[in-house]
Amino acid sequence: MTASIYCDRSLDAVLREVIYSHSAYVAECCTGPWMLWFVRYSRGGDHVKLRLHGPPAEAEQIRDDLSRRVGEFFASLPPAGVEPRVSRPGAPPIDADDESEADHPDRSLRWTQYRRSHVSLGPRPFLDDDRYAELMAAALSGAAGLSLSAARAAGADGIAAAAGQRVLLKALVAGLAAAGFAPEHCARYLAYHRDWLLRFFAEDCQKEDEARAGLGRQAATNAATVRQLAGVVAAEWMEAAPAVDAAGFAGAAARLVEYLAGFRGNPAYDVDPFAGDEVFPPLFKVFHGLANQLGLAPANEALVHHLLISATGLVAGEQLAAAVGV
Repeated sequence: MTASIYCDRSLDAVLREVIYSHSAYVAECCTGPWMLWFVRYSRGGDHVKLRLHGPPAEAEQIRDDLSRRVGEFFASLPPAGVEPRVSRPGAPPIDADDESEADHPDRSLRWTQYRRSHVSLGPRPFLDDDRYAELMAAALSGAAGLSLSAARAAGADGIAAAAGQRVLLKALVAGLAAAGFAPEHCARYLAYHRDWLLRFFAEDCQKEDEARAGLGRQAATNAATVRQLAGVVAAEWMEAAPAVDAAGFAGAAARLVEYLAGFRGNPAYDVDPFAGDEVFPPLFKVFHGLANQLGLAPANEALVHHLLISATGLVAGEQLAAAVGV
């Protein structure tokens, strides 16, 4: 089941007041099993795309509860402002609803038709694999649990950038540890993720290099934080068997990576010339999906990865730091 909740400039409130309580209802009142995840998006207007995976027999119950909560939330809001709505008509469509040229009405709930999208789940041929789609949904559902907890803790002020960065950082440390990557491979993944963001948002190679240099200056300014992270990296990524919460985000990420490892060396799944590992592009979608759920700007997302790379360089040596561009 999929739905879009349009609420201009108030997506944190949607998470806190609607989706958090709805997810608690699903967990307590439905037999399940259910998975819930979401995407912040702005094609057609600022909205949250909600995805619910579970038994069809409970679909009507789920639909009724969400509709009621959304209606009560909209009724509690003050009149909308007069400023132009947030909208990105140039963003790629995810749902069929997004293919409309016009924005959808604000403060509305639209039930949509589910389809797998490369924007959220990664490229083909991964996208055509049912087991892969299931494991990706589970990982994004684990990420949603972290994001909803952060939204609830933030209160009416919404998730601050620093708070979102802390959630993402902890998830990266735990998720990559659970994946069983060596510290050097963790650093290579982090560099791939950071550089993907820089390539996507920078206008050219010079701008990309300037952005990377800017991240380096920020890391130098936060040297004490990098040293602290180095201790975390040494403890979490160099233990033989780190403790993993099998039911949480890290466990879901580990199961996805275990499945993806079977595609290593298969040219059909070598979908990104910058990756160097067939596992990296789908894993990017998981952690980038978490950053999206937290409302992190790409610059803040890239900085988290750069700080962890810098910390790993302190632990694993200067050769590694040079190889991944610290």
